[in-house]
Amino acid sequence: MTETEKTYRIAISLFKKINFSNLQEIFNYLNSVEEFFHLDKVILSEIPNVNSPFLEEYKTQIPLCLEKAKRELEYIEKNNINIHFFTDETFPKRLLECPDCPKLIYSKGVADFNKHKYLGVVGTRKATEYGRNTCFKLISELAKSQPKLCIISGLAYGIDIASHKAALESNIPTIGVIGGGYDYFYPKAHYNTSLEMQKKGAVITEFTHEMHPEPFNFVQRNRIIAGMSDGVLVVESAAKGGSLIT
Repeated sequence: MTETEKTYRIAISLFKKINFSNLQEIFNYLNSVEEFFHLDKVILSEIPNVNSPFLEEYKTQIPLCLEKAKRELEYIEKNNINIHFFTDETFPKRLLECPDCPKLIYSKGVADFNKHKYLGVVGTRKATEYGRNTCFKLISELAKSQPKLCIISGLAYGIDIASHKAALESNIPTIGVIGGGYDYFYPKAHYNTSLEMQKKGAVITEFTHEMHPEPFNFVQRNRIIAGMSDGVLVVESAAKGGSLIT
């Protein structure tokens, strides 16, 4: 993929007022990613389900999104980050079944997102010793019977990090989905674990590198954990915890 093609993919992901379903409709009419930036507004308005707010911002947002995409490309090239657009073969195919699928994700690591059996593991940040031990036991036993198992979680405190460490100890790949950009990795206490994960798995995000890990981002990233997984295991959760949203 050329730098120009990468720039176009990143730029498309930056349009705020177009959702995944709209974008799928538009791409049914395109022969290339570049064509997206040369569409006539009249033609766009004739495409089914393309929303009015996007039509209003389309032309004015193109230069802004392209400029930001160029800056993002410089960062990802410098930091050995991969991009996966929703039309790419490397994009997690299970996510495409989600109506709110991300348009693009960034990844660091070597994981293939489509060849394993994926188990999402979520739970409270205030895990008990019993919860952590149960998490480790479940994952280690599953790893013995399911050689293609891959664990997906959110790299947060508590059950998340316990599941990632259990996967590493069981010598199976694990994928961490973070709630911000790579420049603001959170929590920093888990950074070294994330480096170990990248040797066989990956750390992924849908956010550009300068995005802070805001609270609402974590609910948003939970849909990626669920959407990439064949099943989700909840180990411990508060009655109104984010795990139950997942």
